[in-house]
Amino acid sequence: MPDSPRTPDQTTVAWAADRLLITDVTERKRALADLLRHLADTWPQQPDPLREHALAFAQALHAHFDRPVPAAVPRCTWCGARAEDRRQLIKGPGTAICGDCIELVTEIARESREQQKADNSSPATPGGEDTRKQSAPVRGETP
Repeated sequence: MPDSPRTPDQTTVAWAADRLLITDVTERKRALADLLRHLADTWPQQPDPLREHALAFAQALHAHFDRPVPAAVPRCTWCGARAEDRRQLIKGPGTAICGDCIELVTEIARESREQQKADNSSPATPGGEDTRKQSAPVRGETP
């Protein structure tokens, strides 16, 4: 560490060295961070072209990490359709469903209710025998 205060350029290069070692550290990143740290610490003694290259790299890295992360495009969690591809997308906590899937689920539920009604309201056969399914007797009960 130098005794004199760092220039803004030195600070930028030192930041880049530290930032490289925050995530996914590899030997290559470690070597590059060591080089940048050495350049920042010995900034006044370095030739101008080397300082310009180090600063350009550090500024590019800074711009990379400072750019906003694009927001996720809302999608239907049932079919994966994007919000802009559907006329309606209803969002809830951690989930969303599009109008097409709502219609499909509504149709499935309607058909299921109709089938259940048909199963439960089947009339007895002409001979008087009830054709509806009987539940199994509960233990201890007589059928």
